[in-house]
Amino acid sequence: MKTKTAFSLIAAANLIFCSAGFAAGAKTHEVTGTVLETTPTKIVVQKEGNHHLRDERDED
Repeated sequence: MKTKTAFSLIAAANLIFCSAGFAAGAKTHEVTGTVLETTPTKIVVQKEGNHHLRDERDED
C-alpha cells in the first residue's frame, strides 16, 4: 500500500512540473522565407506563394 501511495505522489508531482514547463510557452521562434519589410515594430516575411507572415516585435 505504501508503494502505491509513493508512486502516486511521484506521478502527481511529475505531472505538475511537466505542465508548468509547457505553460511557460516559447519566447522565440524561427521563420524561413524572403524578408519583405522590417521596421522597429514588425517584420514581414514572404512564405510559399503569396502568403505573408507579419510578426509584431518589441523594440528591445
